[in-house]
Amino acid sequence: MDWFLLLLAITAVLRGLGSGMITGIIMVTFPVRRKLDLFAYVTYTRIEYKGKGVRVYVATTFLGAILLGILSYEAFLRPETPAISWLIIASFIATVLGLVGAFKAFPAMAKLWKAPDDDEAKLVKILERFEYWGTFSALGHLIHGTCSCLGVDGSYSLDCDCSCQMSGRLHHCQVKRPLI
Repeated sequence: MDWFLLLLAITAVLRGLGSGMITGIIMVTFPVRRKLDLFAYVTYTRIEYKGKGVRVYVATTFLGAILLGILSYEAFLRPETPAISWLIIASFIATVLGLVGAFKAFPAMAKLWKAPDDDEAKLVKILERFEYWGTFSALGHLIHGTCSCLGVDGSYSLDCDCSCQMSGRLHHCQVKRPLI
């Protein structure tokens, strides 16, 4: 069993779960705002973000990010193809950007939990900030997901030998190792 590929697959699954969760928020929750009146949406959002789903998102995203950091380091120590190594690095950078968005969105949600319902302008401003950074976060996670899937697929199907990589020449590559 190749631990690197197994770790890459586990990381892709964990980060994929986090990406899916945040994408669901962007595609399902944010459009609801336009269909409900402000106070109904604020109540809905407060309930949704105090639920267990946020804790699951945080746990899967951080665990996946830590594993991705290990993979990024290992990608340059191992004889991986440059394309795989750079996809892993791009995935890591996109994850960092996604986390920046999440860290910027969270204070807005914390303000929403405490904000009084009688200040409509303040509620709108908080929601707009939350949606902006939530969308930024989701884009980072989606870019990560794309790079990660390409990295897993490429690492499994285009496993070149060291002489191919060291010489910098492109020539016949073959599948040399199964995932498990």
